[in-house]
Amino acid sequence: MSADLPAGVAFRLATAADAVRVAELLGAQGAQAVGVGPGISAFVIADSPAGPIATIALEILGGDALIRSVCVHPSWRAQGVGTALVEHVLTEAAMEAVDSVYVLSSAADRFFARFGFVRIAWSEIPFTITRALSQRGAAVPGATAMQLLLADP
Repeated sequence: MSADLPAGVAFRLATAADAVRVAELLGAQGAQAVGVGPGISAFVIADSPAGPIATIALEILGGDALIRSVCVHPSWRAQGVGTALVEHVLTEAAMEAVDSVYVLSSAADRFFARFGFVRIAWSEIPFTITRALSQRGAAVPGATAMQLLLADP
């Protein structure tokens, strides 16, 4: 399912200088800007010649990882940017020997299913993931919990 990026779009790791722009991008889409300041190093940004157009965060917590804060500016949607971002962080997770990747989605469960994520019960989310969410105050009411196994159980 490899996605090609539109011309002029490239990925890079976020820096402290990106925190305000990432928070604005997330906020404009109604997403929480949780962990943007101190956790900015977990973010990957898709840059266009006009500046950041999309973001995703991958937190590696032991043998598990959490994808969060996935956001593509509306004018760049349906151009493969979101797909390429997810593929990028899944490759990173595999290189870090992550066993399972989790995502909590309020509206994009069909999108994540395309990558092989399956719905799970909240009780199946590892404590390391739920603790990280709790510590950040990341409320996810009504979100669907999903998991992608990268390693054989």
